[in-house]
Amino acid sequence: MVGVSDPWERIERKGRAYVQIGLDNPEQYRVLFSSRPDCTPERFLDERLVATLSFEHLIEDLQAAASAGQLSAMPVDPAVVASGLWMMVHGITSLLCAKPDFPWPDRDRLIDHVPQTYSTGLRATARHDADPPPGLSPDQRDAGQLRPVPGSTAGPDAG
Repeated sequence: MVGVSDPWERIERKGRAYVQIGLDNPEQYRVLFSSRPDCTPERFLDERLVATLSFEHLIEDLQAAASAGQLSAMPVDPAVVASGLWMMVHGITSLLCAKPDFPWPDRDRLIDHVPQTYSTGLRATARHDADPPPGLSPDQRDAGQLRPVPGSTAGPDAG
């Protein structure tokens, strides 16, 4: 996201944009994400969706947020966190598209509330006087570094 220097703000804006695009195009969204796999247009197979969704950019933003001390210093695979964020915005979008007449609370408040609640667990809330989690040095904890899970294909140590 051009012009947004704060990595967590980029993540939040991308999530809101994802939801808004789905709400603006509910039929196309349903075809892409709510159809049986054998009914999905070939040009939208999983490999293409990964590239289209800028999944690697989301992982880069998560790593930047961790380096900036904006995430908890737990040893987490960034691909797991990115997948969780996608699942969250997908759930919001899918339900709002599928049930437009449901008596939802204020849509904007709801769209803001769900990611904020999820992010509470990811944001830097670890007490600095606590022992770091196993496998994480005090320096890594204090720097807010995400560490890929061994065998992960994502993250700074991936080959």
